[in-house]
Amino acid sequence: MKVAIIITDTQAVRHSPLVALELDERLTGLGLDASILDLADSSYQIDELAGYDYYLLVGGHTGPLYNQDTHKLLTDYRTLWRNRKIGTVMVSDERILAESANEQLRTVLKSLSADLLPESLLVMDPEKKFDESLNLIDSSLNLAMYRFLFLLVYGEGAKKTDSRMSA
Repeated sequence: MKVAIIITDTQAVRHSPLVALELDERLTGLGLDASILDLADSSYQIDELAGYDYYLLVGGHTGPLYNQDTHKLLTDYRTLWRNRKIGTVMVSDERILAESANEQLRTVLKSLSADLLPESLLVMDPEKKFDESLNLIDSSLNLAMYRFLFLLVYGEGAKKTDSRMSA
């Protein structure tokens, strides 16, 4: 199984690469072929995306909306997302805005006929979740990540009633 972890925000100050690296490490530890693609890095070809089985969109938001770079990715390659397993990971310092942006993103993905994971991962205050060596130190985020990846790998067998996980 090939998993593309796509960092969707391109701001100068961002914490989504930390979260993407952690997800990549865990997926690799599970024996999956994971790759990180960063929209801020124009050296890779976006056409490479078609070769993946699963996608994790990891990024921030602009107020209550998901960011413009994510929208451009989704609309420019709208046929790519059809029937593809996609998970959303919102990285933020503000829960209400992150939940709003995440719901908007999930609605757009549904309209593109994506096969969404039943839950999203919200990472609140990411700068406080990692130490200076970039090691995850937050136990609630640790558990939320494991649960999120379990859904990706094993499907809805792990579904709970709340449709979001956060730490």
